[in-house]
This record gives sequence, structure tokens and C-alpha cells, in this order.
Amino acid sequence: MTVAAPTYSLLIDGVQYAPYLEQDTWTVSMNYGRQGTTASFQLLDDFTASYDKGEPEYNVLVLPLSEVSFEDTSTGAMIFGGYNTAPNMTWYSPGLAEWQLPCVDYTLRSDNIIVIADLFGLTADAMVMQLLTAAAASTITGDLIANGGYIAPGPALGRLQFDYTTLSQAITKVARLASQETDFNWYIDNDRHLHFISLAQIPNPLCTFTDYQSEFGVGGSNLGASLGTFQGGYNDFSYVYDGKIIRNSAIVQGSYVATPRTDNFVGNGITSQWPLSYVVGTIISGATTTSSTGTQTSAVLLYVNGALTNVSSVSQGDIAVGAGWYYTQNAVGTWVLCAPSPPFTGTQISFQYMANQPIITQQDNNASQELYGDSLGKLMMQTFISDTSLTTLSAAIQRGQGELQEYQWAQERVTFTTNESWPGHISAGDTFYGHFSRVLDSQNSYSVGLTPDTQAVFLVVQCSIQGMQGNFRTYTITACRVQ
Repeated sequence: MTVAAPTYSLLIDGVQYAPYLEQDTWTVSMNYGRQGTTASFQLLDDFTASYDKGEPEYNVLVLPLSEVSFEDTSTGAMIFGGYNTAPNMTWYSPGLAEWQLPCVDYTLRSDNIIVIADLFGLTADAMVMQLLTAAAASTITGDLIANGGYIAPGPALGRLQFDYTTLSQAITKVARLASQETDFNWYIDNDRHLHFISLAQIPNPLCTFTDYQSEFGVGGSNLGASLGTFQGGYNDFSYVYDGKIIRNSAIVQGSYVATPRTDNFVGNGITSQWPLSYVVGTIISGATTTSSTGTQTSAVLLYVNGALTNVSSVSQGDIAVGAGWYYTQNAVGTWVLCAPSPPFTGTQISFQYMANQPIITQQDNNASQELYGDSLGKLMMQTFISDTSLTTLSAAIQRGQGELQEYQWAQERVTFTTNESWPGHISAGDTFYGHFSRVLDSQNSYSVGLTPDTQAVFLVVQCSIQGMQGNFRTYTITACRVQ
């Protein structure tokens, strides 16, 4: 079956440079979720005729951060949209120059705009909309799916504060906290639209990739944009059941929260220092006492035999003012309460203060731990997350649940390279049906074959497009099974 070669448009700041594009050197590399897309184009500029006349004039001129648009005009597929970041010009001869153009997609905009936002009592999608409003200068647009956009409904989240954070980092934070029951990701498409979506809301499959002869017919007579094959050598196709990434127990430590605490001690006539149970944090209302600097502060409360007693705050290594009671950190960092002299035996001492305690939670998936257990019982595969921007317990729980949602099961990944005769187009974030005759179906007792009846669905997480001679191209795809 003869397939017509694609035709391309390569616009750089509105100027058409497709005639100068080297057919077999351009590449586009895509990753699903947050990382963005990169591309590389090489343009060959032969200006020998003008050079021989003594007045050389380049046919190509590309400035840094020029806007780039690369389209398959034979199908209307937009393959890349973004910016050339660092044009590099070299010469093969006095009249022959080559331009190497490394490019990044419109995620460049969200990576370089700072947002300041205090979001409270909103769903994840509403937070994303607020962030886009705060970062209007990024020119990234977005709207809810209900309004025709690509921002999917998300769960209600706690309070999130962003102080001088890039738009990309802020949306990534929201996506992680939203991933409580299903994994959320985001990316920016070739039209500057933001996609914020979960695995439960992925788009319908665009096409099918198959190695079943009955589907693609003799000589590939059934092939088209919606049905593709891949290079069929045993070394060109792989299917991984990845258990290394499993995390079925997540310990999350957030910020510190100030909690009222009381430590009680009893004098023995010998001891004049007592270690406190917690780190002394934000002060509470109460008695007015004198600090080591002589200033009056609202501070902790000290009762000695029931009587409110003056107590000072002393910096580590300083000498207490006067002969009163004080609290400080010792040389090893422990907070201690100190008396001017050892209290009499039986003296009742009550020290009340606000303690800085870390927000800590542990989230577990027992089903995963049991499924992957061994002869000694459940298999717990833990991860630790420290994130000081998590200022509430509910936010820390959401972060832990999101981590489990993404990593609690073995991931199935397929990698293959399409035949260059496939005329279709697919991007990271798209889905397809996979009909693979040699793969063991984990959802059917590992029987042989993901058959056309199985209708297994895969999400493209990595996609590298390579230009070929004759204006053709191949796609090397890595995709995760999601259904």
C-alpha cells in the first residue's frame, strides 16, 4: 500500500521556513504532565548565489525566543507550538549555513510567571482558575470542561498559600493534592490551553495500534490515521510490569502547628532544670513577663505551687536576667525550664506553653500491601514526603493519598515505534487502544494476548517524533495501561 508523504508548515514568527527544513533531523519529545515538550529543527540555508555576487543575503533569520508553529498540513495535525530558545548558526561553506533551533513549548510561559495567591475553601479546578487569573501575564488560557475548556472537576482542598511561586509550581501543587482518589496531571497544549485532568477523566482513545494481521489487512490495506502498526522486531517492542515504583504506605510531614501544652514537674531539692516535652513555639496570652532583653512580652505561663510566677525567655548561651525563672535551649538544642535555685522537695511546678509540633500523617493501602505480600505477610513499601507548605492535617492527608493513588499498584508500560507509513498523529496525554498479540493480560489471569475484544486502553506518557527521509516520521511511544 502506497502512502502519500506528509507536507509541513514551519512558521517562525509568522515566516514560512518549511522549504529549508532538513527532513530527517527534526525531533519532538513530549512528556505527559508538567514537564512540557521540547523540539529541535535544523534549517539549511544555501545563499551561494548572493554570495558569489559579493552581496551575501541569508534566506533564514531566526531570533531567540521566536514563536514556532509546526504543522502537518496534509492532515491538519499541529505537531509543535512554542519558542525557539537559542538559535545556533554554523557554516558548511561560505555560502551554506545551517541553523540549529532548540525549542520548548508554551510551558515556558508558566515556568516564568510568578504568582501570589491565598486560596481557601475551593475545589482544585476553582484553584487552578484563580491561579490563571493571578498569572494573566503568562497568556496561558483555560476554562472548565463545563464551559468548553479542559479543566476537569476536582475535589475540595484546604487552604493553599503561594508566595512568589511560579505558575507551573503552583498548578503542580494543586494537582498533587487533588490526586486523592485518582491521579491528576496537567499540561499546556499547542494552542496555549491548560489541560488539568485526572485518569478518571482521560479523553477517549484517538486510534488503535495493533499487530493482528486480521486488523491491518494484507499489505496494510486497512491502515489509516485511526489504525496503526509498529515496527515488528522482537527488540522494537517491550511491555513492562513495573513493581519497583510501588509505594503503598506514605508518611507525610507538613508544616508545624502551634498546640497548647503543659509540662508538670515536682521539686526534689536537688534539680533546678527540667527538659520540656516539646519545642517552644508561638506564645499564648497570659501573664506579662520579662525577657532577657528587658522587653515585656505576652508569654508562657508558669505556676509554682499554684501561684502565677514570672518567667523569662533567654537566648541560648545568654545569662538569665536577675535571679528569676527562665526557659531556654541548651547546647544540644533541648528546651529546658530553669529555676533560680533547686525548689524544695514536693514543690508543684506547672509550665504552660505553645508547642511547635509537626503535622504528620501516615496513609496506607492495605489491599496493595496484601496483594504484593510474601510468605511473611503484607509487603509495606513506604515513602516519606516532607512539605512545609502543607499547613493543615487534611492537606497532609490529601498529599499522602495522592502519592498512593499514583504509585500503589504495579504499572504496566508498553514501548514501541510506529512504522513511518502511519499517517496519524498522537501526543502525550492522548489515549489509544492496544491490541498486542504477545502480551500477557494481567486483567484476565495473564492469558496470552491483548486481543481486539479486550479493548485495553493506554495513556501516552512519553512520545518522541523523529523526522525521516521523504517527509515521513516515526513515533516512539511509551504508554501506561489505564483500562
